[in-house]
Amino acid sequence: MVMVVAWLWVTVPFLYGLYQLAEKSSKLFE
Repeated sequence: MVMVVAWLWVTVPFLYGLYQLAEKSSKLFE
């Protein structure tokens, strides 16, 4: 269980940052 929480703790902010980056680049390339 602890491993799952630790995995989410790392993955969620990473995916969120990736999503933010994709949004910014799509605005730049418009």
